[in-house]
Amino acid sequence: MIGIARAEWLPNMYGEQVMDAFRLVKQAADPKGILNPGKILDAPPMDTHLRYGAGYKTIAWQTGLDFSQQGGLVGAIELCNGAGVCRKSEGVMCPSFQATQDEMHSTRGRANLLRAMLSGGFPDRSQGEKTVYEAIDLCLACKGCKAECPSAVDMAKLRYEFLHHYYSQHRRRLRDTLFGRIDFFARLGYRFRPIANPILKWQMTHQIAERWMGISAKRTLPVIQPRSLSELAKADRNLMNGAAQTARNDRLVLFLSDAFTEYFYPETGLAALRLIQAAGYTPVLLPILGAGRTLISKGFIEQARQRALQLLVAIEHCDPQLTAPAVGVEPSEILSLRDEYRDLLPDDQRIAPLAERALMIDEFLIRPGVDGQKRLRTLNLAPDTNLQKVILHGHCYQKAQPQAPDGYATGVGATVEMLTAAGFQVEVVDSGCCGMAGAFGYESEHYETSMRVGELGLLPALRQARANDENVLVAASGVSCQAQIEDGIGDAPHHPISLVYQCISEN
Repeated sequence: MIGIARAEWLPNMYGEQVMDAFRLVKQAADPKGILNPGKILDAPPMDTHLRYGAGYKTIAWQTGLDFSQQGGLVGAIELCNGAGVCRKSEGVMCPSFQATQDEMHSTRGRANLLRAMLSGGFPDRSQGEKTVYEAIDLCLACKGCKAECPSAVDMAKLRYEFLHHYYSQHRRRLRDTLFGRIDFFARLGYRFRPIANPILKWQMTHQIAERWMGISAKRTLPVIQPRSLSELAKADRNLMNGAAQTARNDRLVLFLSDAFTEYFYPETGLAALRLIQAAGYTPVLLPILGAGRTLISKGFIEQARQRALQLLVAIEHCDPQLTAPAVGVEPSEILSLRDEYRDLLPDDQRIAPLAERALMIDEFLIRPGVDGQKRLRTLNLAPDTNLQKVILHGHCYQKAQPQAPDGYATGVGATVEMLTAAGFQVEVVDSGCCGMAGAFGYESEHYETSMRVGELGLLPALRQARANDENVLVAASGVSCQAQIEDGIGDAPHHPISLVYQCISEN
């Protein structure tokens, strides 16, 4: 088909009589003119309707994140060439479009609206910001576009930057501070857990939270555990003994915890610490909770930058030689060291080496140690003759990871390799985003969209797997993914590292 590019020359080729016949056929087949209007017939001339006209200009704001690698903020937006690959029904990109089928909520739709806002395409800037906010509001920041878009449009990054700009002029909701500073509020709740837990379980609390903070009453809130990860680690004398004395040797591993691992799921972190030690290394808990992922997600860019600087200082204190790997169990936190830290502190010479040393626990275990052997081998994992089946859901950030420079598996592939080595038969769910996306699925106005995204593939696949085999284990690394799965199928999944640790503890 000729399409727009040369359609204006068709009358010269066919003549007006044949063109009139074409129009009659088009009118009969498409009386309302909704199928590709202006493509073959009555197409505009080639030198009109261009993205860049003679008077085209953009006015961008001073960004909080670094966009120099994309040619600035405008360059990052202009990466979208309109191919529309984001308008698809499978894969990670773009979950909100898959759920709504609305162009406004596709990667391309958001890029076009951002471009229009910066280039004067709206009657006024405030109207443009309002419209862009509506489009950005349903972006789950899954990073699927960064991995699957042929132009590598990073809408998650654009979302963080837009929210940073938007809330410099608009009032935030209280829940943004709650979610963004979840580490502070979780620490506060832990100190008063005898009171906090009953309040969190009280149904009236859910109703109040929905009415005054916009937190969905349909969501299950996590329970603060009796002992934090830090306390459990200190109580395990074998685990943390000698950490200070061996802080400079090549067996040191820095463990980056986060608010959820510290206070709500400490057993996951403890399993990781013990496996690191079982592999012959000395784990040291970093004193800073998280990489600032929740701050970044809510557009608290300056606060996230300060958190990054604090973490860098803590890393230098624990590892003066700056050679130890930084390991974690929560994908959104540890992978922020690879992605967002480069944008938060582009001129800091410590970031690039840290990004190379930042590993998920499974990525750490499947790689060779100082002796040249894969660390998994030191765990004496022997595959069982009766392999137990695990159906695995990968975190979106894991799915968006590029191939590792060292050639070893990364992302979901690393998790599969680790579980397989532990004796499990692993099946990866063929689905995209779970729909929770951090705080997104907890917000009242997003709850329905969140569940629709989950029902696109993940939740039906898990129900079917359970129906076929009631003994199948469900696993997911991300805390948000685990919460979505629990709300969706009524059963909490396992963290992959907990499954591996169970195998070790039984041997």
